[in-house]
Amino acid sequence: MPLVVADLSDLVSLLEAHEEWQLPLLRVLLSKKNVRELLAQDTELLLILPG
Repeated sequence: MPLVVADLSDLVSLLEAHEEWQLPLLRVLLSKKNVRELLAQDTELLLILPG
């Protein structure tokens, strides 16, 4: 049976139940391109980053 995520709360529940899935998902979501775009859109994030 294929894994189907019906909505965001299902995804959150799955990630809480399978912590080993969290890091691989973060690697996909936090690509250099995505991080650059996120920081460009929300410059306040720069305040919480070290260095």
